[in-house]
Amino acid sequence: MSTDPGSVDTRVAAPTDTRARRGKAAFLGLLSLVLSVAALLAVFVLYEDTRQKEALSDTRRAETDRLVNRIDRLERDLDQSRLETRQLRDALTSLERKESAAAQAIAGLLASSRQTNLDWALAEVEHLLVIATQRLQLLHDVPTALAAMESAAARLRHLDDPGLDDLRAQLAADIDALKAVRDVDISGLALYLTDLSDRVDSLPLGGRSGRAQGARDRGEAGAQSGWRGLLSSIWREFKSLVVVSRTGAATGATLLPEEQYFLFQNLRLQIETARLAVARRDMRMLHAALATLDDWLRSHFDTSSADVANVLDSFKRMQQLDLDPELPDITSSMETLRAFVHERAVEGAVPDSAAPQP
Repeated sequence: MSTDPGSVDTRVAAPTDTRARRGKAAFLGLLSLVLSVAALLAVFVLYEDTRQKEALSDTRRAETDRLVNRIDRLERDLDQSRLETRQLRDALTSLERKESAAAQAIAGLLASSRQTNLDWALAEVEHLLVIATQRLQLLHDVPTALAAMESAAARLRHLDDPGLDDLRAQLAADIDALKAVRDVDISGLALYLTDLSDRVDSLPLGGRSGRAQGARDRGEAGAQSGWRGLLSSIWREFKSLVVVSRTGAATGATLLPEEQYFLFQNLRLQIETARLAVARRDMRMLHAALATLDDWLRSHFDTSSADVANVLDSFKRMQQLDLDPELPDITSSMETLRAFVHERAVEGAVPDSAAPQP
């Protein structure tokens, strides 16, 4: 066997190569196993990840579906709400239109009512002014005319119309003019004269006239009855036949019973003449009648008596009265009212037919 150092012993090198190959194969096998395990782990991890992702995707999909369904419901609810809102808006608009129409109708009714009330009020005022004018001009009745004018002024105070200020001012001026008239109570004077005519028999005569005494005797006889009344009546008739007068005394003329009767009748006639003069507001006739009555009362009646003195004082005050005072012209109020009514008719506030007619 040669021992050449440059040569290799193939018998020794063969087992080493085999071991190396075996080690390499084992390494490769191990490496392959590790890689296989790693690949399995990777596949498992990938599988688990995929499974989890799929599960998560399913969950998200389900959640998404729920959200989509909820959104759909919300959209449907929103659409329903929009529809209801639209319906409510339409109903509100219709209600507003109806309310506006009702307000306009009410305003029209109020205006018509106010207009009608004004028309009626103006007609009432005109009627009162016509009454006042007629009573003043035809009958010289100042109290009634003043009452009618004041009623018209009170009626105007309740009307809220600035256009009536001129009428109110004129009416106030005419009322002041009526209040300034010193009117005489004609009815009161006539009643006083009527009462005086009824009680003229009770006035005591002057001197020792049988008239007053006869009246007292008749009163006493009326209170008696039977034979005493008969005796009183005979005695009264007997006294009426005898007239006793005091000589030398200024007692006035003594009248016989028949003369006394005619005296009282003439007094009544003169009183009736005075009453007629008062009713006619005839001052000349009244003064003449009062002068005659005054003369007769002073000539034939007891002026010291309180009744006669009161009558004479009444006649004196009546002679100082002015039965026909100057009356104011109150037609300006009527003219102002009719001018206002005509102006309203021209402006178209009311038709001409609705304006108060004269």
